[in-house]
Amino acid sequence: MIFVMASSGVVKVILSFYRDDEGSAFKRHRGRVPFDIENHNSMEIACKHLIEFMGIKQQTEKFGLGSFDLKLFRLEKIDGKAENFAIVTKAKLNMELPFLMGSTTLF
Repeated sequence: MIFVMASSGVVKVILSFYRDDEGSAFKRHRGRVPFDIENHNSMEIACKHLIEFMGIKQQTEKFGLGSFDLKLFRLEKIDGKAENFAIVTKAKLNMELPFLMGSTTLF
């Protein structure tokens, strides 16, 4: 059996805004972001693409946040519970991105 993954697609995104002193998000936005495995092949490039496409800098300014840290996670429901899996390395991004583009999980 041959298994082929798409090299480009759309990733569903939940953008959550947190303040340092608060434990829960004060604002959330959902979106769909186009990704191409060959063009967005590093953490730096993928994060830059998300920041630009979702307008994250403009949104942080709107909420008066100033600087921000972008953290990437894959969200998966396991036995009815939401589990977050951090995406912190290029290897993890390369492994997760094809599944995120072809699945219903959130990023």
